[in-house]
Amino acid sequence: MEQRMGNIMAFAQFLEERRRLLGLTQREIAKNAGILQSTYNKYATGNASYLPDPDTFAKLAEALKTSQDAMLMAAGYKIGVGNDFNIAVRDFIIDTPLMDIIMTKYNIENRRFVEGIVELVESQVEIQQQRGSSTHRAVRDEE
Repeated sequence: MEQRMGNIMAFAQFLEERRRLLGLTQREIAKNAGILQSTYNKYATGNASYLPDPDTFAKLAEALKTSQDAMLMAAGYKIGVGNDFNIAVRDFIIDTPLMDIIMTKYNIENRRFVEGIVELVESQVEIQQQRGSSTHRAVRDEE
């Protein structure tokens, strides 16, 4: 991971959105990630001139209950082909306060039901991406 690249402000916004979604303070996130609160604050306000080192990056992802891929995407990095949506769905719904909100709002008692919907959406996205790749390859073959 190139530490000095990436969109620092988008990364900062992602950190703060995740923190708020989890209902935690900057101090709690910093403690859970094993870093100083002032260090977290620099990342969360966009005042850092670089992204965290790989070890801190991993600890922040864990403290924010998200994937490193989602954090990298927030910083402007492209991760794989077609994975963006699947990562976003998992990170922003499953095992977050949003899951509880969805279950409460729609009177859903079975957590597995929501997870099943997410899996269904992911599989449909994957099918559409494969179709798009096949179409793209076919167009290239014709050229």
